[in-house]
Amino acid sequence: SVTNPRAHLITSDQLTDGLIAYENMWKQGYRRIGLVSLPKTVTRFGAGYLFKQMQLSPDTRIPPLMFPINENKKKQGRIIKAWLLKHKPDAILTDVGQLRNALAMAGYQVPQDVGLAALSGLEGNADAGIDQNSREIGKAAVQQLISLINHNEFGIPEVCREVLVEGKWVNGSTPPPKAAR
Repeated sequence: SVTNPRAHLITSDQLTDGLIAYENMWKQGYRRIGLVSLPKTVTRFGAGYLFKQMQLSPDTRIPPLMFPINENKKKQGRIIKAWLLKHKPDAILTDVGQLRNALAMAGYQVPQDVGLAALSGLEGNADAGIDQNSREIGKAAVQQLISLINHNEFGIPEVCREVLVEGKWVNGSTPPPKAAR
């Protein structure tokens, strides 16, 4: 999204998508679910994740890892390995496309060592996770634009509106049901 000029926003409901992803990983038998995200996107996805983490006892919570995007591949692997060894997640939710390669650099295989699900079907390099319903987002954006034109609303709005479209879970092989691993 653009931050300037302020404008109406039609996008995925990333908070709800984070909840949906966490709940589906839980249903598949994962109990130590971690989040690896990019600093620019962690706010919304992370809110759903952190809400679910708060429902756990403090000693079982896993803090999210901000993916070290500006580091070289070896250092990324070391940072991720340290986080994995310290917190021992059995699954990871992510919006980081290069995470799977970084996991391999750290000596971890998906799904043998850790389950992996994408918070966006367009990112995350996993075949399971959230489909953000891009077609529905586009449809809502067109409807919003038509409404603005029909009401002669032009320019920067005094009050910005957000239309959030809920995603849906898609099963896949990167986080197989835990009993299948």
